[in-house]
Amino acid sequence: MLDVNEQAYVDDLEKQDAAEHRLQVIGQAIIQLPQEIKDGHPEIEWHKIAGLRNRIVHEYLDIDHDLIWHIIDESVPEFKIQITKLIQESKK
Repeated sequence: MLDVNEQAYVDDLEKQDAAEHRLQVIGQAIIQLPQEIKDGHPEIEWHKIAGLRNRIVHEYLDIDHDLIWHIIDESVPEFKIQITKLIQESKK
């Protein structure tokens, strides 16, 4: 999240909703991704991303916003690099 620190995220319900929605969309896209693509890229933790989506959707009353922030801050940037590389490779 650009220009947002952890405290701003934790204190702002709209930021939480927006981030969690994006993570749901990413997770749903991964669930629908053909298994052969996922099998071809074991370096990407597909099951964790899909699992996060399921936790956000089904356990929404128990969402740990500190954990979500950590995922946004630490894991999403690496995932973006991995997906960008995968997309570039698929265009060759």
